[in-house]
Amino acid sequence: MVVPFDETRLALTGDAVALVEGLRVGALGTLDLAVSATGTLFYTTGSVGEGGLAEVVWVTRDGTAEEIDPGWTGDFLWPTLSPDGTQLAVSISANNEQQVWIKELDRGPLAKLTFTSTQAQRPAWTPDGRWVAFGSRSGVGLDLYMRSGDGTGQAELLLDEEQNLGEVTFSPDGEWLVYRINKNGRDLYARRIGVDMGVDSVPVPLVTTEFSETSPAVSPDGRWLAYASNESGQYEVYVRPFPNTNDGKWRVSTNQGIEPVWAQSGRELFYKGSGDLMVVEVLQGATFVTGERRVLFSTQGY
Repeated sequence: MVVPFDETRLALTGDAVALVEGLRVGALGTLDLAVSATGTLFYTTGSVGEGGLAEVVWVTRDGTAEEIDPGWTGDFLWPTLSPDGTQLAVSISANNEQQVWIKELDRGPLAKLTFTSTQAQRPAWTPDGRWVAFGSRSGVGLDLYMRSGDGTGQAELLLDEEQNLGEVTFSPDGEWLVYRINKNGRDLYARRIGVDMGVDSVPVPLVTTEFSETSPAVSPDGRWLAYASNESGQYEVYVRPFPNTNDGKWRVSTNQGIEPVWAQSGRELFYKGSGDLMVVEVLQGATFVTGERRVLFSTQGY
């Protein structure tokens, strides 16, 4: 769209009109769009979420990358390993839709898991590796569905929120569903899970401040919740007790931090810092204590 604008008065001077159709919109709302000084418009076209070809790779601690299946390319988003590390759930954008697929690692077959709508995203495995939860746009916002990871049975509605769902994860003991919703900002909530995989009707607020909280991750022992918040003016990684998140708070990162991930041992916490993948040692004790912080490798290009 384009609309006339008066720089002096800082005011619109007319109605907006459509200029170009079919712009490619990236997964985070990004656009390839520029206007030259002479008024020439440069842009790329494509479907929503279509980001071009990519590869999924293993990366060692020293930064060595290796394709998990040479020649397997696509528009991949939110790759998520199964608890036993033998399967990968990933959203793939193609043909004007986004669906969740299951890849047998490393060079095994690829199977489509979701058929509920034209947009299925952010897959999350249950701790036993039997089920995959995913967000699906069936109405105004994203609802949470779940289906057996082997593709049997039908997808079942797990959570219907009035607001858009973001990241979803499970506590390692399988007792809690932890998720982000976008309401007035980005907030983190949890719901207890029953034996039949049903969830409580009343959500438990975890971190619901005036700031944006994202990327919840529960430690393997279930004691701690790691997440990212922009309360300092930029995103940093924090840790709170779980599920009683008001009993303390510790800042982990020192110069930007997003997307925390716990080591399976619980002795390390990984996060993306300012251009690097960082790792922080987690010391055992009655409270949350960190040890050495190190740079592993650059995240540029990932």
